[in-house]
Amino acid sequence: LYGYEKTLPRLIEHSFWRSVLAVEMVWDSLVDFVRGRYTMDNISGPIGATQQIGEAAREGSFNLIFVISVISMNLGIMNMLPFPALDGGRMLFLIIELFRRKPLDPDVAAYIHFAGIVLLLGFMLFDQIPDWLSVAGFATIIAAGIFANSGSRPT
Repeated sequence: LYGYEKTLPRLIEHSFWRSVLAVEMVWDSLVDFVRGRYTMDNISGPIGATQQIGEAAREGSFNLIFVISVISMNLGIMNMLPFPALDGGRMLFLIIELFRRKPLDPDVAAYIHFAGIVLLLGFMLFDQIPDWLSVAGFATIIAAGIFANSGSRPT
C-alpha cells in the first residue's frame, strides 16, 4: 500500500492478499513440519502463543493484530484438516457418505471420532511439552534464586 492512495477498495484488496499470504505461510509451515523440517523446538502450545502475543503487543498494535490474525487463520486451517473429531474429518465423512450413497454406521463413526479425539489430545499434550519444560526451567531458576537468597535449602 506504499505509494498508493489509501482508499477503501485498495485497503480491502490489500487485506485480502495479506490474508492469502498468511494462509499460505501457515499451510507451508504445516507441510514442512510433516516433512521433518521443523522439530518440536520450533512449535509451541498455548503458553508459547501467549508469549508471542505479549511480545507482539509490546511492539505495537499492528503487530498484535497481525499475530492474532495469523493464529486465527492457523486454527481455521487446522480445524479443516481431514482428521476425525475436527470439522474437516466430518466433511470427509460426508464425502464418503456421498460416494457410498448411504450413511456410515453411527457406531463405526463414533469409534473413529473417539480415536481421533484421543490422538488429538495426545498431540496436544505432546505439543505442550516444550512450553511446560520452559515453564519448569523458569520455575527452577526462580526457586533456586529464592532459596539462595533465603539461606535455606529445600529438603
